[in-house]
Parts: sequence; structure tokens; C-alpha cells
Amino acid sequence: MRRSAVPFLLATLVSVATATAQQVDPNVVRLEWGVLNILIIKDTLNGMGLWAAWSALAEQRGIKSDDEFVAHYDPQVVQTWLDEVQLLLAPTNASENDPPQVQTPPLTDLLDGRLVAVRLKDGRKWGNRIYFSMSYDPREKPLQFAVEKRHVPRLLEALTAGARDSRLVRTSVAGVVPLYSNPASPSTVPEGAGVRGVVYPDFLVERKIQGDVWFTFVVDSTGAVQVGESFKILLSDHPALAQTARESVRDGKFRPAYDKGRPVPVRVYQRVMYRLREY
Repeated sequence: MRRSAVPFLLATLVSVATATAQQVDPNVVRLEWGVLNILIIKDTLNGMGLWAAWSALAEQRGIKSDDEFVAHYDPQVVQTWLDEVQLLLAPTNASENDPPQVQTPPLTDLLDGRLVAVRLKDGRKWGNRIYFSMSYDPREKPLQFAVEKRHVPRLLEALTAGARDSRLVRTSVAGVVPLYSNPASPSTVPEGAGVRGVVYPDFLVERKIQGDVWFTFVVDSTGAVQVGESFKILLSDHPALAQTARESVRDGKFRPAYDKGRPVPVRVYQRVMYRLREY
């Protein structure tokens, strides 16, 4: 565990809420901490996936809800990092000689994004929250969130299970797209050039049904959406919302992502939040 005296920006504090989403993909676990949602994706080709995004409640508290990150990790290095996080939970009392904070080494994803966990000193004690920070460019503001210390074991348990049931295939395999889009790294995100507007079904509006849909698909090197097996609904709060989200991008056209100056296929992770105006 590394010790650091570098000031750490205070993350928005969150509290635990009960997950209510319909489980669509059995390989996806959703954790909710009030204004924050975390999806842990078990993947046997692309490594363990982690998708963190603010909830609709975040907007009500003045948090920019489109700040999010998606990362894939080599499962073999995840557990070592989780052991470092576990060490952050151990100390209780702090001395005057201790630094103002302690943090883990970074967990680096397949696109070189860096995730660190930090615990701050609070007087003669260590604080009761663990702060997580994800960034790609040190010049940019990282996405940060905090989890109460008593709830961190639940997060570690879910990440451990996700890493255990995931694999990373580094050899060339048909159907595997090596690059993925991460909102925290804008250069990896294909730009929408002709995507249908998302329609909110009238019968859901009448019944005041709201919810989120989390899905993934591949945009090829021409900017076209690859339909079929590449399109997956990860989680949806209602089946009709999932179908609407699918139709919104099925015939869409994007400006492709680029790698080393060449257009390349990329896996995109997208979330649609269906909300009524009065809420």
C-alpha cells in the first residue's frame, strides 16, 4: 500500500440503496449507492468489466450525471489490487506522523485508465469512507465516488466474484473487438451522426413507469451499428424500455472511433435514462 501526501479532491458522498432493476444478463451485477450505480460485468473474453455512472438522483444534487467510466481489467491483476484495498480498511487510530491519506497502487485497465482507492485521515483516526478515483489523463478531473467503510466489503466481494468468473483472451479470436469506448476517455467514443431519438412509450408515461436501460453494441469501422450478437441489453428496469433503447440505435450511423489514425471497430456502452418531467 502506497502512502501519499498529495491532496485528494473530496468525492460526493453516497449512501446505500436497494437495487430494484430487472436483471437481464445473468453475468451482470448492479450495485446502487444512492446517487451512484456500479455494474460489474463478468466477461470470459474481454476481461472483467466495470461500469460506474451517476443515477438520476445525482442531477437533483447538482452532480453532472453524464460523468461515468467503463473499464475492462485483466482478472489476474484485479485480486491483487483488491487485497491492497482490504489493507486500507484495517487501520483505525492515526498518529501525528501518519500522512494525511493512504492510497492503493493504481489498477490499470486495458486502455491505461487508472483506478485508485484512498482513505483520508480524520484527526487521530482514519476516516470511515473509502474514496475511489478513475482517470485517464492526470490533467483532467477524475471521476470520484466514496463508499462507507462498512459497505466496502460488499463491493470487494462483488469485484472478487466478477474477476473469478472472467477471462481475458489476448490472442486473436473471431468476433472479439479489442477496443471499447470509455466516456472518461472522449477519444474512444464514436460520435453520433445519425441516431434515432429515443421514444418514451405512451403506455409507460401514462403508468408513470421510469427507469434505466444499460446496453452495449459494436460500431464498426464504417460507423454502422453491428446488429445481432454484438448488441446486448445488460440491465433494464422494464422490458418495454429495453426494446425502445434497442430500436433507437439499431439503424443508427456513427462517426467511427480512430486508433493510430485509422477507423476501427469499437464496443460502445450506452445508458438511456427514462424520466418523466414532473420527477
